[in-house]
Amino acid sequence: MSFLAHAARLGAVVALTGCAVFPPLPTPRLSGDWATHHLSDPEIRESSGLALSSAQPPRLWTHNDSGDRARLFLCDLDGALVAEYAVDGAKAVDWEDIASDGAGHIYIGDIGNNSSARRDLTVYRIAEPDPREPARRVRVERALHFRYADQTAFPDPARNFDGEALYVAGGALWILTKHRGDTGTTLYRLADAPGDAEQVLEPVQRIALPIDSAPFGTVTAADASLDGRLVAVLLYQAILVYERNPDGTLAARPRAHIALDMRRTGQVEGIAWVGGGLFFDNEPGDLFRIPNPLDPSLERYPP
Repeated sequence: MSFLAHAARLGAVVALTGCAVFPPLPTPRLSGDWATHHLSDPEIRESSGLALSSAQPPRLWTHNDSGDRARLFLCDLDGALVAEYAVDGAKAVDWEDIASDGAGHIYIGDIGNNSSARRDLTVYRIAEPDPREPARRVRVERALHFRYADQTAFPDPARNFDGEALYVAGGALWILTKHRGDTGTTLYRLADAPGDAEQVLEPVQRIALPIDSAPFGTVTAADASLDGRLVAVLLYQAILVYERNPDGTLAARPRAHIALDMRRTGQVEGIAWVGGGLFFDNEPGDLFRIPNPLDPSLERYPP
């Protein structure tokens, strides 16, 4: 969802909370390990998700937010475009996040639900294409349709059923919702199962986020480490890194809490583990890197 599209509503909330809305600024100039880049292709107008390619060398998949056609972009870690792919068999209603299982499958989350009114929520699975091949089209292997068991009204008055974070861990897909009624999030499990039957997702865990204000605390993306032990959750104003329990729930408190300076990072929308580090980006395509998010001395970004 575009932050600016709801400027009027947020302005009212800001007036009540005393918070300030900071527009995205140019990419900060950081040096060495903190160097940042930009997703250079002008067709990437509103990046809304990141996922690490399972091939080598390490690269990142991204896509545009709502309003674009069904397509994906593969970029180098410096932001340079490698290839663009049309996704046949998919609709692009409101793509909000993308995830990789590390074994050759990419999952595209058409799960944006700003007003909590949608009844066509879907995650698309594709086989990750090889950029060395000339074809620039990829077909959907599986469409995973679902609804939330605890949503009974369409639209929902609290608007707490907007999914904007998708990750893969433990052989399943996990969705974290973006709450507008409070500063929490809800975790759901989606099975990567064949067939067209709609899955009914029961809430697995309700998480109270360690933040102060709803407008800037809502979840915009998430990713699990390759071993599935850690989950990085991206908020407008912070990155939270949780340990993942054997049952798929997240630890009661984050292992790392890195505050983001929104005046420098803007509206952040995608995050991906690359080795032991994190890459994340904002809607205009500025790409940021944190080499070690578990460094106890790291409390904010930029440092």
